[in-house]
Amino acid sequence: MVMPAIHKSRQQVGAILTDPYIVNGMKVFSEHDMPAVQVIGRRLMVLGDEVATDTNKKTIGRWVREILEKEGLTPIRHGRLPPGNLFSTGAVYGPKQ
Repeated sequence: MVMPAIHKSRQQVGAILTDPYIVNGMKVFSEHDMPAVQVIGRRLMVLGDEVATDTNKKTIGRWVREILEKEGLTPIRHGRLPPGNLFSTGAVYGPKQ
């Protein structure tokens, strides 16, 4: 996935999102009916303000969707995240039907 507005941080974001530990965490959060992006929000916040733009957050959300679809999951609903996270809402994933 191309993240046009994120330049130097693109590789760092990709490394976080594709880390097997993170992918597993996103799957576990979804199993517990929690938004998958809750796992990555705080880790991404340390990369700086350019990651926090609405456009970049949407792009990151699409990237998460691509990753979890490869794991056999699909979005089933959206949920709210607690304050203090990069994201305020995010998709909860479940098994593909």
